[in-house]
Amino acid sequence: SSCCGCFPEGVRMMKTRNRRFAVLLALVLLFALLLPCTIAPASASDQSAQSSAEQEKLPYSTEYWRYSDSTGQVSREDKVRLDKRATDAVKKYHFDFVVGVVRPYAEENESAEDYARRLYLDAGYGYGEQQQGILAVVVTDEDARPADYVVLTVGPDGERYFSAQRLSELKAAFQADVEAQDTLGEGYTQAATSFFTAAIRDVKTAQAADPVQTDETASESAEGSEQAAMPDWYPESWADFEYFYDPDAPQLTDTADIFTDEEEDTMREQLKALRETYGTDFVVFTDVSTYGLSRKVYAADFFEATGHGLGDDFSGMILFICMEEGNRGWWTAAKGSVKPLFTERSINWLDDRLEPHMKGGDYGAGVIQYLNDLDTLYEKGAPPMSGAALLFLIGGTLIAGLAGGGVLLCFVMGMMQTVKEAAHADSYLVKGSFQLRHSRDVFLYRSVSKTRRKSESSSGGGGSDYSSSYSSSSGSDWSGGGRSF
Repeated sequence: SSCCGCFPEGVRMMKTRNRRFAVLLALVLLFALLLPCTIAPASASDQSAQSSAEQEKLPYSTEYWRYSDSTGQVSREDKVRLDKRATDAVKKYHFDFVVGVVRPYAEENESAEDYARRLYLDAGYGYGEQQQGILAVVVTDEDARPADYVVLTVGPDGERYFSAQRLSELKAAFQADVEAQDTLGEGYTQAATSFFTAAIRDVKTAQAADPVQTDETASESAEGSEQAAMPDWYPESWADFEYFYDPDAPQLTDTADIFTDEEEDTMREQLKALRETYGTDFVVFTDVSTYGLSRKVYAADFFEATGHGLGDDFSGMILFICMEEGNRGWWTAAKGSVKPLFTERSINWLDDRLEPHMKGGDYGAGVIQYLNDLDTLYEKGAPPMSGAALLFLIGGTLIAGLAGGGVLLCFVMGMMQTVKEAAHADSYLVKGSFQLRHSRDVFLYRSVSKTRRKSESSSGGGGSDYSSSYSSSSGSDWSGGGRSF
């Protein structure tokens, strides 16, 4: 009877333990199912939602590149550079800048302007709720060749920054840049680079000249309008700047805003290293205008008025890049003890290496290389000899040696001959035996020499304008040279 009494109790205990084990096992399984959900990365949809949430915080879209090319003619490196240039400007000026090369997907009876505007709005371009910005588009044909060009603005600020005439000028310049290059890829790259530079400059100038005014600032703007003829740094009188020096004057001033932040950091390091190594000043300056002055005088004036130059003679050099339409170019100006270094040969060597970057719109890379070339010029005291010049020197030396050796050989061989020649051919003839019966002139050959005519174009292309001595507005003596592009 005791066994019968124990068995039911043991069964109940086993059932209780089984229930507890089952509950524990269920909890473990539930935890195991929930754990991956908590530590797994967000799904694509979750990431998209998160990205959309972050996007809503920005007043502009980053979903699409601000330079796009559906024809595949432009390299990825150039696309990245152009997109970064435009995106940086959007952040800085609160206005969008977009360039696109698009296929002909327009709807029936839709104009190229309406097609471009629709693409702009559908892609979410533009700053703020009104999607303000400027757009340049190349609409291609079925063979990916340019068929139509469009430049337009969206939003009220666009009308304030760009007149109808200015948009027509930008469109004409955009088309000319595309068609002036050897390949479509080069044309699209050059056109986009120039368009971004010009549009960003126009917005920057318009915002500085015509900010959003309140009643309080309107009178201040009117009072200062008369002083806007020249930049703020330009002095009213040069008498006070004869011995002006500012130890904190920046070596890089990018008023035209053509360099990226990374390029500016690299240039500042280079300029600082050059100054410390050679004990003279090095300056890079860009602007959107020369305000009626020549590039060479404007460059020298900026150097002096902003307090640059080292030593008693305020020695130094400045590279000035002007982005004014119709006056684009650069000028290297030198003052003081460094003037003898900047000879016409040195200027042409520097400009030959800088020009491809300027014409290609890769301004930052060009200036970085230019500063490296300055280091070479200062270290060696003269431009390095080109391969052609070195070959000419070696060839000339060899020819001179061979000629001298030949002359000496002929002289020695002449001394070894003992038989004397007759002075006249008559000595070999019997007098009266020669009779000339017939004579005539026979044309043997023609020799024609050609010399290439040097181009007078202002686009650079082979020679720099050079001045061994000229004066700045203050009367200081300068030298230098440069080209247009």
